[in-house]
Amino acid sequence: MQLIASHGWSLNIADVEGAFLRGDALSPTRGRLFIDLPPGGVPGVAEGSLIEAVKTVYGLADAPKAWWNCFSAKLASLGTRASKFDPCLFYYYHNCKLGGVVSLHVDDLCLGGNKHFHEHVVKPLKDMFPFKHWKVGSGEFLGKQLKQQADGSITISQKSYAQQQKGLEISPERRREKHELITEEERQQMRGVLGSINWLVTGSRPDLGAWCSLLQQRVNSATVADLIEVNKLVCLTHDNCSAHVWIRSIPVSDVQFVMLSDAAWANAQGLCSQAGYMIDSHWSNQLPITAVIDCKPVYDHTQSSTVAVKDKRMAIEMLLVKSDMAKHQVSLRWMATKQMIVDVLTKKG
Repeated sequence: MQLIASHGWSLNIADVEGAFLRGDALSPTRGRLFIDLPPGGVPGVAEGSLIEAVKTVYGLADAPKAWWNCFSAKLASLGTRASKFDPCLFYYYHNCKLGGVVSLHVDDLCLGGNKHFHEHVVKPLKDMFPFKHWKVGSGEFLGKQLKQQADGSITISQKSYAQQQKGLEISPERRREKHELITEEERQQMRGVLGSINWLVTGSRPDLGAWCSLLQQRVNSATVADLIEVNKLVCLTHDNCSAHVWIRSIPVSDVQFVMLSDAAWANAQGLCSQAGYMIDSHWSNQLPITAVIDCKPVYDHTQSSTVAVKDKRMAIEMLLVKSDMAKHQVSLRWMATKQMIVDVLTKKG
């Protein structure tokens, strides 16, 4: 989506109809496969008959792979190339320049490109496969609401999903037993709520990341106080349900590979420390790499020609960091702690 926003291409969202039925024929080596009629039967087929499956169908373990083989082969025939990092991401080049991109998740597509891409890839795709829908500019993709703004930027929101999150039912009497261990039924409910919120975290709400992660680490030894914390997290999810990820239309020439890292101190289960990493905007190994930290002493040591650290182990680690930065041409930047956005992955609230 960053590619689409930066190039100013229109956002396209599509869904292939009956994708698994588009896969290749079943291999003869696996033998013949017969299936019962579905409830209600099939028009023109006698009741009690068996149907032989000659192609992959939904429910077979190799159906997703067969569909991917089919779709990727069609894309390859249209001139696209699969990414070396993600086999479900495809690039289209024209005259040695990037002209379009296709992202595939099972039968859902998110794509965009220039006029040549639409003529030589999109149009043939529409002829090859039937689509349930094909939306331009906005739509739902993998449970997330995508919307392209006038300047080409794209917002990712899960507002309705956030509003649907439900807390745990805790009676007033149970609330007073804060230090009591929870029951297995309560543990199962706690896992369910945190699992739902964690999916929200990975999609559009990193601000809930640290709190959710810290509570997940406590599930096996949770107390009633932790259940109350879960409900507070659900309330925060509702309060900020309109929060979203905003993919800016950064000019391609200004795009960089940026990594931000942070760690709390002994705030996790067993006095462990919660760490968080955020990687932003990367699609070429030719892009400059920038690392951002909020630890001023580390920044000062890496910028100095010498390492003035008395502790030998720390001095060696600083030298290794400087060596790796020089080897990979990494530029280090310092950011004030109050501005460190990755704090949401290490500290609750």
